[in-house]
Amino acid sequence: PKDIAHAFLDALNSRDPNRVADFYSTSALHITSARTTHGVISIRKWYSYLFHRLLPNASFKLTGFTASPRSRHLTWTASSDRGAVHNGSDTLGIHNDKIAYHYSFFTVT
Repeated sequence: PKDIAHAFLDALNSRDPNRVADFYSTSALHITSARTTHGVISIRKWYSYLFHRLLPNASFKLTGFTASPRSRHLTWTASSDRGAVHNGSDTLGIHNDKIAYHYSFFTVT
């Protein structure tokens, strides 16, 4: 089976907030420099915002990742109708095959 890092990027490229939210535990945390989002419902809303307003019609590309049994660190780029990301960096904490915490950093240019 695909590593969660590759499957997660596939879900991002679907631009379906429900498909992406399925990777998270019900009480997961998603942390950015601007906000901390708690719970899968709030995380789903964040991805809806990302896909429809911040990076509409985005195409995400995994540029690297490292893995340990309980975490992944991803680097990625994206291009969209509103801009591009050249410095995407995410750390995923994995518990029971779900994302329990997610720290994300990126800049849209």
